[in-house]
Amino acid sequence: MNQLATHASASVASGGPPTVPHTTSRSTPSRLKRPTPGNVEAPSTHLLPPYLLLSLFSALFVLLYATGSFTAYISLMEVESEGSYRGQTMGDDDVTLYQYLFHHSNGISFKTDGTDDGGGVKYLDERKHPRDNRPFFPRCADEPFLKISHPGNAELGLMEVPRLWVPPGPKHESGDSEIWHKRTGKLMTPDEAAEIGTYSPWGDETIFVAISSYRDWQCRYTVESIFGRASHPERIRVAVVEQIIDGDDKCDVPLSPCESDPNQALCKYADRIDVYTMDAEKAVGPTFARHLGHRMYRGEYFAMQVDAHVSFITDWDVDIIAQFESAENEMAVLTTYLSDVTGSIDPETGKGLRKGRPIMCDSYFEPSVQGLHMRHGQQPEAAPTIHGEPQLEPFWAAGFSFSRGHFVVNVPYDQYLPMIFQGEEISMGMRAFTYGYDFYAPEHSVCFHMYSVGQHQKLRKKSEDFLGTRKFF
Repeated sequence: MNQLATHASASVASGGPPTVPHTTSRSTPSRLKRPTPGNVEAPSTHLLPPYLLLSLFSALFVLLYATGSFTAYISLMEVESEGSYRGQTMGDDDVTLYQYLFHHSNGISFKTDGTDDGGGVKYLDERKHPRDNRPFFPRCADEPFLKISHPGNAELGLMEVPRLWVPPGPKHESGDSEIWHKRTGKLMTPDEAAEIGTYSPWGDETIFVAISSYRDWQCRYTVESIFGRASHPERIRVAVVEQIIDGDDKCDVPLSPCESDPNQALCKYADRIDVYTMDAEKAVGPTFARHLGHRMYRGEYFAMQVDAHVSFITDWDVDIIAQFESAENEMAVLTTYLSDVTGSIDPETGKGLRKGRPIMCDSYFEPSVQGLHMRHGQQPEAAPTIHGEPQLEPFWAAGFSFSRGHFVVNVPYDQYLPMIFQGEEISMGMRAFTYGYDFYAPEHSVCFHMYSVGQHQKLRKKSEDFLGTRKFF
């Protein structure tokens, strides 16, 4: 965050003038000794007392500091008295001076999703309107769905799914389309990309989190962690694609009844959780499930994708946004294979304990039933050698991806890749890179993954893989 500071400095040279010669009495001044040739005496040069010099310097410093502060104050009052910042009204209940400085210094303009009435976007003054869980996000369930054929077996009939979000604008002559470049007839420009992104009522950039879950009992713990450990949970919206059968734990059901514990994130922020439920027997792998997750994006400023069995650290949202901004790249994507959660988070404070940077710089061909396929690998986690910014890397990871929201608009998951696991990240990575996105490894992790190894193996293997799917495919 940029800070505004007024610096004042002064350099003062001081020298005491010749003092009056010593007098023998108050009434009788001494006679000056006249110099004679060969007998020249320099006048006395006694300095002012140290305490008096210190007082003078202190007074001068206070005067200069007060002058500089007053000048800065007047300048800021002039900004506020203009009553606008890029078209928005500024008042006690609207944009605070702090918000003006923060957004102005970062070059961020206040935009909406097209519903602005022309009077300017207004944000709440946190001093008068404390943050709360008031609803402001759109809900996919409130919108008309689109019917598509099941990508794995057309005999299963049509599926009703949310529409892909596209920025408001004229439709292309070829007709309405869910895909940006098909709707507009062109690729998105950097200026158009920079316009995408909504804000909370308090002026914070919103965050969209997509999760696909296949019969995962940890899903609701992940959602609870996302909201419960965020610095500003009110600006977060979670979209879950839930593939379950009767009797499975649901991602949006609280860990305990809301009547007994209303402060649970799954209770307090229930309106910010969208869940798309489908029969696990009709699931066709992670690629299509994550495609459905991308369909639930609604113009948020940032977009993140994580697995359904991930734990977050305290203040993760502020942390990852700061890391993203340090890349100074609108097309940056922070992505990596997450480290294991064991020993990674302080159970008391929720702070991260790992200081290493997980980076993906390894790739190899792995044998399988279908033959060889390319697989990425994470190098052993080590302390970062590049500090204060993320590090470029060649690959994209599906288990953790954080970017601007236009990533979802420009590179949505392919709808027609059923039963694809190996190859999912290759496909997305190639498409994103050729569109202009760059992949970075975060300097440190803000969340950690529970892998089905060691003590977690029995916990993670509670459901049969692809249960019943063979009946249809």
